[in-house]
Amino acid sequence: MNNTQVTKARSESVILERLPTEILVAILDNLPLKGVLNATLLCRRLHAVAVRTLQQRLLAVSSLPGYELILECYHPSLKIWTPYLCCRPVDTRHPDGAAAAADLRRVCQLYAVFRPVVTEENRRRPFRMVWPASVPGGGGSVHSADEAATQDLRLDEGELFSQLCVVLNLVTQGPRAGGLFVTHYNMSEHVVRVFRRWLGEMASRDDGDDGRPSWDAPPTTTTDKVPLASDRILWVDAARTIGLLFRVSLGPAERMPLISGADQDPAVSYTLTYQELIIRSTSLLMAVEASVSKEMEPSRNSIILSPAASRP
Repeated sequence: MNNTQVTKARSESVILERLPTEILVAILDNLPLKGVLNATLLCRRLHAVAVRTLQQRLLAVSSLPGYELILECYHPSLKIWTPYLCCRPVDTRHPDGAAAAADLRRVCQLYAVFRPVVTEENRRRPFRMVWPASVPGGGGSVHSADEAATQDLRLDEGELFSQLCVVLNLVTQGPRAGGLFVTHYNMSEHVVRVFRRWLGEMASRDDGDDGRPSWDAPPTTTTDKVPLASDRILWVDAARTIGLLFRVSLGPAERMPLISGADQDPAVSYTLTYQELIIRSTSLLMAVEASVSKEMEPSRNSIILSPAASRP
């Protein structure tokens, strides 16, 4: 950078320092996440305003206004038969358990927490989704009585781990509750290994004999919240962007004592009850922005579904 460029950059910083806070906030409100992050590098005053704007945006996106998170988690052999799960917003969480202060590094470490559930619509239609290319209209959905979601895993004799395919989609629902989604944006697709040893350790903790709180319901108080560093959370990627919290218990047929040697791995089954879906808030915000951008693009292939179209 030559002297002219340095002088120009300094003069621009001075102009930004003199602008009223309201104008800076209005400018940042029209920028996407990456633009807000870049703004933190321009000057100290804009850095402070940008961090506060980012913090407010991350807290707001955790409730997903106008959107729904759809989780598909299944064993590879049960892809067709496993229903998708709707994810209800619960709260936000920080790795150290405290509220995220107005510091860029700490704000970017914020996580959004959801509870995966089986809805009434899923119970009536236990098959997989078909995405329409485009459907006019849009709107919210009425939450029916939710049901706890479970996942059964069976390990054959000598098998050290099982696998789960984890697919996460951000969707907007149609004007009528009926499992029809107007748009969708694929956030993640991963395959995660679930090891026998981890399942056994989690099942022994969740028996309730060690004085730990019950995991039949998601933690609601500060003391009940599971720390993000806990080995109870099954992270689906190395960057720890998405994690799943389960209550693990032995399957009904596995509660009788097994006759086997200490060095043997007998066939065993476990039931995993979904407690929480944990997502890094910055990734969730980027997905929302990408979904909005995708919705604004003109669709080449549109499918319009109407009840009147099927009438003779």
